[in-house]
Amino acid sequence: FNVDGAAYTFAFWAKRNVIGTTMVVMGHSSTANEQFIRFNTSNEIKVESDAANDVATITQNTNDTGWHHYVISISSGTVTAFQDGVSCSVSGDVNGDNLTINTIGGSGTDGTDYEFNGNISEIAAYNITLSSSQAKQIYNDGEPFDHKNWSKTGNLTQWWRMGDGAYDGGHIITDEANLGIGGELSPNISCDSNVTGWSAYGSDGSGND
Repeated sequence: FNVDGAAYTFAFWAKRNVIGTTMVVMGHSSTANEQFIRFNTSNEIKVESDAANDVATITQNTNDTGWHHYVISISSGTVTAFQDGVSCSVSGDVNGDNLTINTIGGSGTDGTDYEFNGNISEIAAYNITLSSSQAKQIYNDGEPFDHKNWSKTGNLTQWWRMGDGAYDGGHIITDEANLGIGGELSPNISCDSNVTGWSAYGSDGSGND
């Protein structure tokens, strides 16, 4: 995400089982300490881009182990944030580099650093910044919200529903903004036709039958 030169919004629900612990909402497998959105030991939310110490700090309005909705909007490095539809105090910015994310609920090798102790749901990403009224709208007074059926649906780039998606199940969480299971779930594998009761149907074009 080109957070230092464009506009993005990240929204999610989170429920921590404990407070005062570092835990990642979204991170990257190459490092535990860059490229993340995470809670820290001071119960703040940190957003750090690919450059170390290029970080924005969000102060929560409410700090407990209950469910809360978060909206983090970034425009050319400037961060605004909302908890349960209410604006939060923010210091710092991410005006130095992109933000690369490839894990949910952890960071570092295999995503096992700063694992999230609790629950995460309904992660959505937009290629615009959402206003305070729009942040309140998607909070929706704590009720479910359909990100694919409102005025900013055309700006929705990702939406992970964490079990409630059309194809979610069996340890698969799909992107509702780009509905489907994706080619990565059907890799090009080498098959052997010499199995009792089986015969080759035909080539797939890559040399496999």
